[in-house]
Amino acid sequence: MNSKTIETILVGSFLALITAIINQIFAGKIDYLWVFGIFLFTILLFWLFHGTGFPFTKFRVTGTNDGKGLLFRSDISSGKKVGEAWQFPSDKSDWAIYGPYLRQPLHKGKYRATFRIKVDDISGDNRPIVDIDVASRCKEVGDKRLVGRTLTTRDFIESDEYHDCSLDFFVVSDENDLELRVFTRNSGHTITLDHIQLSRRLI
Repeated sequence: MNSKTIETILVGSFLALITAIINQIFAGKIDYLWVFGIFLFTILLFWLFHGTGFPFTKFRVTGTNDGKGLLFRSDISSGKKVGEAWQFPSDKSDWAIYGPYLRQPLHKGKYRATFRIKVDDISGDNRPIVDIDVASRCKEVGDKRLVGRTLTTRDFIESDEYHDCSLDFFVVSDENDLELRVFTRNSGHTITLDHIQLSRRLI
């Protein structure tokens, strides 16, 4: 069952429940305070869905083009696994992390890609460190960039501490061959990517 089906079931069931409770309120069988409770519960539900990213898929660097894990640039000779994370130097300007080329298309809807990244040193000027983006059609001639952002030292609160950097985007029609990418800026920093989480949003 994919995320779009789950979302449809959740929203449909919730709307049916609200309708039933409102009918009971007008019939005088339920106290009007239920309206206030439903309102708060609705806000909480949408906030949880938006904030936690449920349902979500978490991608880690595996180096295998199987549609399940992220790939890494083959010439990152000093790149290495650090637990579940992938650590690499920003020693040139190039795509360092990309993929995973999802086998199933990304359907129409609102999405969020969250890059969990840390940098060894954020002192000094507000310099660009890496670019993060989401693109599709990457196996065709020329890709389609859906959203992107440049991360600088000001995007990180502490050195060598993980930060969640999110990109919100909207898919108008089905997108294939999805890539979640990290582009190094030859900044001299050491970058560690824990994972990238892709989630659907209601709002």
